[in-house]
Amino acid sequence: MRLVGSDGTRLELIFVGYESPESENDDWLLTVIRSHSARGNCDMLEAITVPWQAEEFADWLATIAAGQASSIVPGHWASFWFLEQVVTFEDVVMQDDMLHMHIRLVTHGDSWMPSNWKPAETKEEAQLYREQMIVDDFDLVVSINEVKAAAKALRAELARFPARIIK
Repeated sequence: MRLVGSDGTRLELIFVGYESPESENDDWLLTVIRSHSARGNCDMLEAITVPWQAEEFADWLATIAAGQASSIVPGHWASFWFLEQVVTFEDVVMQDDMLHMHIRLVTHGDSWMPSNWKPAETKEEAQLYREQMIVDDFDLVVSINEVKAAAKALRAELARFPARIIK
């Protein structure tokens, strides 16, 4: 799934396989996350979601692109985040047939923590930790057709990964 903004900003999510292919008790999908923004390029490989939630994401994109945001649970269409909040879509607004959204990519769990890490003792320390976790943070403005194509591509990609666990 690829979203390319009107200014060349880009986000790609590519589901490459189950995190534990040999286990039928693990549905986590390994995902290649790529972005290109004013901050530069980012490439990550993380297990961020499971098939049923990735399908919900495709539905979310398609519903917004179809102009049916009111059919979504009130208040929830303006943002979307995966179970592992490595990728978040925030402040989503439709304006003049363009979807405006803020994308934030953060490092996953313990992978960013130095060995001498300690819990934040102040609000300032907590904010610094959050800022250190942010890998990319950008606005993305895409056409409705781009969003529709992304939702369709995402559904096709997900067909390769049936849910192995009931949600």
